[in-house]
Amino acid sequence: MYRSAHRSRSIGRGKKTGLTHDPVLTPEQIQRLTVSCEVEPFDGDARLFRLGVEAERLGLAYEYDPFFSLSIAE
Repeated sequence: MYRSAHRSRSIGRGKKTGLTHDPVLTPEQIQRLTVSCEVEPFDGDARLFRLGVEAERLGLAYEYDPFFSLSIAE
């Protein structure tokens, strides 16, 4: 969250859509915010988590080497 004298900006990513949202909030809007849960549950599918981590790893590798996919396709 970034704050200025009269406004704040919060950056978040949708869990289902993956879309990034970065609205600028007024102090009144911040007062109305609620926390959905205190602790994140760890009851998800471990295989899907590993698949997501691998996808992020490949995405980061592509950032540094655009021909990365060619190097692992041999």
